[in-house]
Order: sequence, then C-alpha cells, then structure tokens
Amino acid sequence: MRPTFLFDTKRPWPWLLIAAVVKTVTFLYFIDHNHASARGDHFALDFGDTWSYLDPIEHLIAEGSYTPDHRMPGYGAPYFLLRMVQDPDHAKNTLVVLQLVLSVLALYSTARLASHLSGRPWAFVATFSVLCACMFVSAFDPQLATESFCASSIVLMLHTLLIGSRESSVVWLLISGLFLAWCVFLRPICALIPLTIAFALLLRSETGLRERARSCLVVFLPFLVLESTWIVRNHQVHGGFSPL
Repeated sequence: MRPTFLFDTKRPWPWLLIAAVVKTVTFLYFIDHNHASARGDHFALDFGDTWSYLDPIEHLIAEGSYTPDHRMPGYGAPYFLLRMVQDPDHAKNTLVVLQLVLSVLALYSTARLASHLSGRPWAFVATFSVLCACMFVSAFDPQLATESFCASSIVLMLHTLLIGSRESSVVWLLISGLFLAWCVFLRPICALIPLTIAFALLLRSETGLRERARSCLVVFLPFLVLESTWIVRNHQVHGGFSPL
C-alpha cells in the first residue's frame, strides 16, 4: 500500500518527523566529527568567533553593559534569555538545540515554498529529499555561530510572508517581519533583503495600493522599531550615528 502522506504534502507532521530524524542524526554526526571544539562542559561547538557573540552577553549580565559590541545582538538575544534561567554551559546547549528545531521547520518550509512557486506538488517531495541529503547547513546546527539561525530565519520569513500575503493576515505578516528583523540583526548583510521584499509586496497586482502599503508597513514595523532602538543606544554609547 502506498504511504498516503507522500501524496498529501500539506500535512506537516509526518514530514516534520522525517526532517527531525534526519536533522538529529546529522546533528549528532557533526558533534562527533567536527573541526570546531566544545570548550567547557557543553556539547555545543565553539566556533572561531563564538566569543564575539556571547561574551558581550556575559558582560551585560555581570556588568550591565553590552561590551565589546563588535556584533549586533541578534545571536546574543536568545542566549541572553536562556542565561536568565540557565548557567552558561546549559544555555549554549539549549541554544544549538533551538538551532536544530528551527532548521527542521525551515526544511519543511523550503519544500512548501518550492511547491507553491512551481505550482507542482512533486516539487515538495523533490526539494524535501534534496535538503535532507544536503548536509551543508546541517553542519552549522550544532555550532555557536549565526549561520544556522540566519538560514532558518530567512526561509521562515519568506514562508510566513507568503501565508500573510495570501490570507491578508496582519499576524502572519508581523511574524514575517520579526523573522526579517532577526536575520538582519544576526547578519547585517541581510539588510539588503527588505528592498526585495518591498518590491514584492508593492508590485502585487491582486490588491490595491493602500493594502500593499499597509502590508509593507506591518512587515517592516519590527525592524524599524528594533533598529531605531539600536541606533539610539549606539548614539548614547558611541556618540554617533551607527546603524547596523
């Protein structure tokens, strides 16, 4: 008998389960066979610049200031929340487990996007299969670096943007905006993405200009609020205009 879930790609749970198994196996593989290292009593892998993301958070907790601030706090923010309830080693472990969870969701979301953009259900299965076999992004899941979160946040931003646009849902558009803001704060080069998103929303022909402008505002609102706060903070600390 044919497995019916293979022909019902809109049912997420069987696919998410497969993705979770595949991603977990590769997660454990890269922990055991890695070029990074686990320093301390944690299995999360320290990367070359891990300190530049997490040390400012430790200084913020201990001394009350985000120092040194060579990095935007996109990666440090979830670590800070975890440090409120866990010690450093457990917080690092939990952080990479969260990377694994989002990576699983992003794998499914990418396949769903492929199916929608192509208009062909088989594109879901093909994309899902290729992503399960591709270990490039999976290699970053157990590492204390921005790559895993950034890749996942971009995919989830696009998927939630698609849902919000099709359903004219403020909630989904706002969620998309949060992912957009987060990926920029993770890696500032992603600041190029909002321009593309703005064109995509404004050029939609199935809605009026006012509706399109409202969608743009909702999507960009989280980034505008967070970036404005960051600019004000940088002006107070450094005495100048320092976006991103």
